[in-house]
Amino acid sequence: MRQRRRGFTLIEMLVVLLIIGVLLGITLLSPITGSLHKVVQEQAARLEVLFAQIRDKSLLENVEYGFSVGKDGTYQWWLLPLESKEWIQLTDSPFQPYKIPDNLDMMMSYKALRLCFFLIVRLHPSSYILFLQKIENNQ
Repeated sequence: MRQRRRGFTLIEMLVVLLIIGVLLGITLLSPITGSLHKVVQEQAARLEVLFAQIRDKSLLENVEYGFSVGKDGTYQWWLLPLESKEWIQLTDSPFQPYKIPDNLDMMMSYKALRLCFFLIVRLHPSSYILFLQKIENNQ
């Protein structure tokens, strides 16, 4: 008669180690990906608020404002006074030049159609913000 041994087989121990490794990997990586998502959301919300503020300011003051993105990821706001043909960089809070975090990439493109204007800002290779502005036809 064969004597029965008590304990775990090698396969059972390897499966348990594999499960522990997978759970540990998920646990360690989730804060990293979650924090990047949070940063993208914060930057998107910041831009959305600034665009709304500058739109309202432009309507109230009846002047033109501009937005530019530098190659280093710094974006700036500009003012075109009525009496001038030269853009002036805004330095007052919250429209001072702002550098986005280094782990984000920012790119801007736009398309003007007959009835609306699209501004697309890419904050990360997989995250885009779309701003849509209806163009009023006063003719």
